[in-house]
Amino acid sequence: MESSDLLAALPHRLDQITAHLANSDLATHVDVPQLPSLIVALQKVANHIFSGLVLAGLLAASVILMPYWPRLGLTGFVIAEVVALYMVFTIFVSDSHRDGR
Repeated sequence: MESSDLLAALPHRLDQITAHLANSDLATHVDVPQLPSLIVALQKVANHIFSGLVLAGLLAASVILMPYWPRLGLTGFVIAEVVALYMVFTIFVSDSHRDGR
């Protein structure tokens, strides 16, 4: 088939494509086998970032409260320390289980 024949058939093909689009008959399918593990990893990263932001907010609030209500500020520091140690411990444990150690 020559290129001129292909060009001559092009308007007919465009009509077929636009007809499929108008009827919502045109569909595509993309299969990404690594996508579920990537989503799980991104969720873990998002959880760590969110936890870090919450800890930063707790620390900032504790610093602001310290001159006015020292006990409440100190309580915030202690809670932030406990949560931070728990986060670090769970990250190390999950990483060691993932690596197979």
